[in-house]
Amino acid sequence: MCIRDRLQCVPAVSTLNPTTSFVPIFFVILISMVREGIENYRRYVEDKKANSQPVRVLSTKVSLQALNEKRACTKLQFPEFNTDFPDCYDIIQSKDVKVGHVVLVYEDETFPADLILLGTGGGDGKAYIETAMLDGEKNLKKRTAEPKIAILTNKERFIFHARVMCEKPTHTLDHFGGTVFTRDLKFPLNENFLLMKGASLKNTNWVTGVVAFTGSQTKLLLNSNRGRIKQSRVESIMNKLIIVILIFQALICLIVSILQSTWQARNAKDHFYVDDTRSAGLTLILTFLSYFLLLNTFIPISLIVTLEIVKFVQLFFIQWDVFMYRNDRPAKVLSCTINEELGQVKYIFSDKTGTLTCNKMDLKGIRVYNKCYGDKLIRKVSDAAILPKKTTIVSDGLEFSFADPELRRILSEESPEATEMPYRLVTKTAEVYDLPSDKDRAVEFLRLLACCHEVSGAKADSTEFFTYSGQSPDEVCLVDAAQRIGVTFVDNRDNTLILALGAPDMEKKEVQIKLLELFPFDSVRARMSVIIKDENGNIKLYCKGSDERIKSLLQNSEDDQNIDPVLLGTNNYINLAASKGLRTLYMAMKVIDKEEFEEWSQRMHKVKIMVPLNEEEASEKNEMYKALVSEIERDLSYIGCTVVEDKLQENVENTIKNLGKAGIKVWMITGDKLETAKSIGFSCGMFTREDMDIIQIDEDYYIPDTQVLDEDRILKKFIDSNYKRKKGLLITGMAFEKLLYSSLTKEQIIEYIKQCDSVICCRATANQKAIVVKAMKKACPAEVCLAIGDGANDVPMIHEAHVGIGIYGKEGMQ
Repeated sequence: MCIRDRLQCVPAVSTLNPTTSFVPIFFVILISMVREGIENYRRYVEDKKANSQPVRVLSTKVSLQALNEKRACTKLQFPEFNTDFPDCYDIIQSKDVKVGHVVLVYEDETFPADLILLGTGGGDGKAYIETAMLDGEKNLKKRTAEPKIAILTNKERFIFHARVMCEKPTHTLDHFGGTVFTRDLKFPLNENFLLMKGASLKNTNWVTGVVAFTGSQTKLLLNSNRGRIKQSRVESIMNKLIIVILIFQALICLIVSILQSTWQARNAKDHFYVDDTRSAGLTLILTFLSYFLLLNTFIPISLIVTLEIVKFVQLFFIQWDVFMYRNDRPAKVLSCTINEELGQVKYIFSDKTGTLTCNKMDLKGIRVYNKCYGDKLIRKVSDAAILPKKTTIVSDGLEFSFADPELRRILSEESPEATEMPYRLVTKTAEVYDLPSDKDRAVEFLRLLACCHEVSGAKADSTEFFTYSGQSPDEVCLVDAAQRIGVTFVDNRDNTLILALGAPDMEKKEVQIKLLELFPFDSVRARMSVIIKDENGNIKLYCKGSDERIKSLLQNSEDDQNIDPVLLGTNNYINLAASKGLRTLYMAMKVIDKEEFEEWSQRMHKVKIMVPLNEEEASEKNEMYKALVSEIERDLSYIGCTVVEDKLQENVENTIKNLGKAGIKVWMITGDKLETAKSIGFSCGMFTREDMDIIQIDEDYYIPDTQVLDEDRILKKFIDSNYKRKKGLLITGMAFEKLLYSSLTKEQIIEYIKQCDSVICCRATANQKAIVVKAMKKACPAEVCLAIGDGANDVPMIHEAHVGIGIYGKEGMQ
């Protein structure tokens, strides 16, 4: 259009007044400029705000004389010391932070760069961070400073000299390596020292750290893709059609020009008004351009103008829509060029935390040995009749609506009577540990919940309840529920667990439990165990995990389990809860002889102090450790199970069903563990147990002792699935990425995946989320892909999708 308007100014070519052409094109460009200008200005404001955040950096002007003053050394103990002693730290903008700066960060603040932890406000070198903006996990992660640096006095910290060598920046969130060199100290660095940009400090007053990476070298930005200009399908099709029209117009002009030049060459002498002084070639060119201008109405300028105006007006309608308000904040349209794509979506890629779920855990019920307590929906009707309605107590990430008068009565009994079905544990040396009454079993069950966890950072709030944080929201929920029912986890002091026994409105008795061993949860073991020594000197092993894994560790044989009325009742209880999409855990325990534990502990200590010299020895050490853990976890006795609900957003299940009826497929891409993702898949209706085959691809599909996928097994899994039933795919982000680069063609892989009605990709990093979306875009070029999330780890897939939606959720606001 710009070329056409310039031609209008050439008298030899134009047959029209140039004004008639300039006004429409000026109007179109003006509308586009205003729309693009508003969008770009908003991005500029957001970028400037992000780059101008205040950061406290250790001042290079602090003198040794000032450090020797008493005021300087004492004030440094408090979070407010930067205001009482302003010369210690300078306030700079985040864009000015450089590698080597020593930065001070307070609780609930985000880290401005990738830092190496030096010290903490607690003095013990321990800090807790929340990485929801990087990997979508709200669970807290523990970071530990080097003890020899963490214990330095304030004066020593200011005159401390060191040199840090780090590996090259990588996008892997769970890997970091380097070395710190001092005059008389050298120690290695790993991911437990790293405070990543975008993460926030929790349950720690303050931390100091030295900047390792800034800007585009931080893990946050390495896992983010650059934003790209998106174009709607309508606009793309319209541009192609305009090119076709333009070619057609040029063809007509060429034909007419040739005919006119031919006629003029033959007949110009017979017509006095025809100028025959021009050459044939020049006549052909001028005639072509003249007809090109005369036929300019072929190009639908009014259509372009109309689309620009409609999109611009739609921007305001979306922002004014009261149904799209969240927490009194309106919807914000960052680009209105793709509005019409919303009506053509075929695939939806959704985050889990804060998008599909509220990330609020609620204990719905428990079964202690042979008795059920809690929600009536997972109990017999006769048992449920006595349950009153309970007001829900809400805290950050948790809900507590559990209530059962029968359990409360049992726990308040002073002289409980033995039941007809006693619970007796016998050690290898025939020592007997009895739990004869319902109260004894309930208290032991609650003790298990209060001891078998990795929860930390307990703080008493205004209601005299403790608030907890941990790497698993399920653990936090169970520990919180235990304190509201009758056993409170107070603290872990040097591997001594402090518990308070007694209901919230009763007098509490404090006991100290020695934590001897802890075997953390992982997806392969699907369980967690602790070995403790209680206040009476009894050594116990508490274990919790998936029902299948725990049942395989029970002292009852499989045949005995099939006829044991307690286990049969528990299985029915678990299955009913699972059918409602609730998360379940089995609990088991054993009592260990002192001699047996000491002998086992000596062997475990020898394994722990082994120093492997190569990968083979490291693998051997790992296998020996696993064998010892499996040995001590045998012959357990079942004691109970828990049922927890991860609250979904309102109408999630119905929405997914309606989208399915409309032919829209929903994929969930999350950084959560496989078990968590699978449980949410069932609860939100993406997976069903009745008519769907679940194809699960995880670490079990790696060839032994390698990180290579067994492609033949994976193909066989797809081919052997029942074609008459629906298919659901549960796959880890790493497995998906490896599949794309395997010997199988991408077309084969995507073709099999496209057959699945629902797909859940778990343990996915931000970059892997974008890889999944990009793979489907390429495999289905005719389909519109929409990505939706609420954290920084969702930004890459939002940028990659045709349509990206960010929501005000639980993982921050990017």
